[in-house]
Amino acid sequence: MQSLLETIQILNGVPQNLLYHQVRFDSSRAAFFSKLNKINLENEIKIPEVFKKGIVKCRIIYHKEIERIEYSNYLSHKIEKLVLTETNIVYNHKFENRKAIYDLVKLHSNYDDVLMTFNGEIKDTSYCNIVFYNGVDFFTPKNPMLHGTKRQQLIDNGIIKEQIIKINDLGKFTHFGLINAFKDLDFKNLIPISHIKID
Repeated sequence: MQSLLETIQILNGVPQNLLYHQVRFDSSRAAFFSKLNKINLENEIKIPEVFKKGIVKCRIIYHKEIERIEYSNYLSHKIEKLVLTETNIVYNHKFENRKAIYDLVKLHSNYDDVLMTFNGEIKDTSYCNIVFYNGVDFFTPKNPMLHGTKRQQLIDNGIIKEQIIKINDLGKFTHFGLINAFKDLDFKNLIPISHIKID
């Protein structure tokens, strides 16, 4: 089977949101393998000295056991324009191989990213969960392609709510935001809903 992946933000030498990454790591291993020994990610992450300052990406590649852990400096990508794209890609676990998603992005290279839908129901962008703002509350698609760790943290803290959101619902919202392990929900970074286009 394909290798699974967990991507964790390291901020000044400290892993962020590690409890949620541990939960997803445990859940993914349990979905594919039996008779598992417990692996504590906190014990496995040994950050090299050169990566103990600033924002660093930690990639844990694993099957039943951890295969390798990679560290690199994080490079942010500015996203302003999304295009709605209907797809039947299944990505309910975080796999290292994301070729199908990358190929979809390449088909729409005149946009910053794709916003994937299935049967008209909004899912995720290529590497972020999405959050919509209606002027009062924040909502995120109830059935995303991948249940992100930042998404779950914001739900648990009562900051965002789950809701089935279809393409026809976009007019109910004024702005959207993108979230993942490196992107938090921030009023300053909200993007007008008009920046979502139909190709």
